[in-house]
Amino acid sequence: MDVPKWKRFEELVGRIQSELAPDSRVTVDDRIIGKRTGAERQIDVSVRRMVGQFELLIVIDCKDYAKPIDVKDVEEFMGLAQDVGAHKAAMVSAKGFSATAKKRAEDAGIELYRVLDSGDHPWRVDVSIPAVCEFTGIKVFGVKFAGTGRFALRTDIDWREIEVFDLDEKPMGKIKELLHQRWNDRALPEDAGWHQEQEFVQNPVKINTNGEFYVMTLHASLLIETRRYVGDVFLKDISGLLDDLKGVAIVKNITSESIEFSEVERSWKRVPVDEELGIQPAFILRAFDVYGRPPGWSSAAH
Repeated sequence: MDVPKWKRFEELVGRIQSELAPDSRVTVDDRIIGKRTGAERQIDVSVRRMVGQFELLIVIDCKDYAKPIDVKDVEEFMGLAQDVGAHKAAMVSAKGFSATAKKRAEDAGIELYRVLDSGDHPWRVDVSIPAVCEFTGIKVFGVKFAGTGRFALRTDIDWREIEVFDLDEKPMGKIKELLHQRWNDRALPEDAGWHQEQEFVQNPVKINTNGEFYVMTLHASLLIETRRYVGDVFLKDISGLLDDLKGVAIVKNITSESIEFSEVERSWKRVPVDEELGIQPAFILRAFDVYGRPPGWSSAAH
């Protein structure tokens, strides 16, 4: 025979609780003798854990109702929890709780939860969480060439493509590559704004632009920009409980969908870094990169 839906709900809650408390003994459909009544009481999910020589008992009531749980159900469960001597009690509802039920449970110290699980079952939920993504990078840059004497620079080539050599005339790389590598090594300022006279090579170096090597020093002027975006990240894998009184999720692991930075820039809301976010993000992503080729920048040569 098929397992009844209400039973599967209890088993789901039991499985989630086992994941949240792997060092405890979780039992679905437990039987405990009441301390006051002496009657056998049915417990949907029990959690037991030894603390030294003491055993702590938590009882959980699972309700797969078509509407929110009302105060009457809370009060009935309160009596059961007291009878079996539970140290803590909680209720899990498929449809949440009424306002009066929440007030009564909060006064009695009973936790209230809803299932927060992305598995293949009738109680599956699609979850997204607010997030912030910050891109910090070099927006534009210029390079200062300083020689010990007169030197010539070709004007028919992109100065960013000029090859740099060490004093033994071994190639070190192109100017833009060396600057970007220095940035990727986190060796340049990352605060937003202009930063002048930044050394990005081991000076002095040699430059060859017209068949002759020139000894000089290279320094960069950088405009660093931080762009901040706010959006939602969808979770493809989550298993836990949502605290209906505190509004927080209790989970052990979550897995988000892939985040494409191009999609962030296209569809997320951009918020200036000096403005309030307006939300409490679940997490903040920070990316450090070079935005692209500087538009119309020329170098200064002395």
